Amino acid sequence: MNELVSIIVPVYNSQDFISRCLESLVRQSYSSIEILVIDDGSTDNSKNIIKKYLEKYKNIFYFYKENGGQASARNLGIDLSKGDYICFVDSDDIISLDFCKLMVEKAIKESADIVSCNIMEEIGDIKIIHSYKTKSNSKREFMIKLNSPCNLLIKKNIFKNSIIKFPIGYIFEDIAIIPALVLLANNVAHVDQPLYVYIRREDSTTGSKVFIKKHLDIIKAIDHLVNLFTQIDKKNEYYDEIEYIVVRRLLISGGMRLAKTKDGKQYLNLIANYMDKFPNWIQNQYVKSNLTKMQKIAGRLIYKRHFYIIYCLNRINSLFKKYI
Repeated sequence: MNELVSIIVPVYNSQDFISRCLESLVRQSYSSIEILVIDDGSTDNSKNIIKKYLEKYKNIFYFYKENGGQASARNLGIDLSKGDYICFVDSDDIISLDFCKLMVEKAIKESADIVSCNIMEEIGDIKIIHSYKTKSNSKREFMIKLNSPCNLLIKKNIFKNSIIKFPIGYIFEDIAIIPALVLLANNVAHVDQPLYVYIRREDSTTGSKVFIKKHLDIIKAIDHLVNLFTQIDKKNEYYDEIEYIVVRRLLISGGMRLAKTKDGKQYLNLIANYMDKFPNWIQNQYVKSNLTKMQKIAGRLIYKRHFYIIYCLNRINSLFKKYI
């Protein structure tokens, strides 16, 4: 088993946590790896810290580019990679020492082009495991379940032989391409272990106008996803999956976050207007089976433009917090 894995690490002003990230990569139990560190125009001490690792490890490669965002850094990493498989690690996260070994083993055993694993989320001293295990290894289940490229091992040929790239210019670019990547995979598989560790840092911009406007990038991401499926001529065949992604990520997750802010009303109206493209969403098979009763109520309230009720409920208590 000597398939080369390219680990792509976008870096932007990561001096406080890049060492921890790189330590988890250089200590992998799987030896056939290359680590591509893409510096997206950092202005702090990140480069000097990375330089120490370059001097010590021959399989680490450093590339500097002008700031263009995480998507552009990931795309450059894909272009520069030489691996049979690609995985993405954010510079403030870490991976299990057996991440590459177990993921490659599963890929070979199941002849899978995409392998996922569970995620361990760390919030201070609190640790939460997010499971991405599906009832079956069907691509339709993977499409609606996965929401990050970071807990995936992806066959490079999927990128090489397709039109798929991370869209540049807005956040939530993951939503825009992961379902399309799954669609193009010959087979998918899952390792039921938390091999990726996501370190959540408090975001001081949450609730601000900047945060609100950025959160509406979900709409741009969804449009990109719909366009990809249209180009591949699979939009109608996977309409239910696309619709559910819109409901879960835009109406429920995005809508509820915006509903907690004082300035969210005008943006909630944009979400409700967008949902008019999916007037029968409440009848979606995945909505019926996967969303809780409270999520469905919240979605209906936003869709019907009852924004003040949602805001008041959030002000009274965190009723919806455990459902989102």
